[in-house]
Amino acid sequence: MSKDMIREEKNGLIIIRPANYICDEKDCSICGFALRDMQDVQEHSMHGCCTDCSLYFRQPNIKKWDKGWRPSRKEIDSIINNRETGDSNVKQ
Repeated sequence: MSKDMIREEKNGLIIIRPANYICDEKDCSICGFALRDMQDVQEHSMHGCCTDCSLYFRQPNIKKWDKGWRPSRKEIDSIINNRETGDSNVKQ
């Protein structure tokens, strides 16, 4: 086996991968939801968040975002996770 390859065994499976392999993120760094599609993956790669977080948080606050600002957990929950207000589309 090449020196550039790593062989490891997990749960009875042998996994062979390049030594310099880096696994892409699968969840948004901001809201924690899974990246849904290629657009989310690209947005996360370029800006560190999914498309929804980019639309709600990054784009309206682009200058602050570029300086390191990120929304609080409370902001994320109220807008993305919709925990405080509930789902406005559900009739009660």
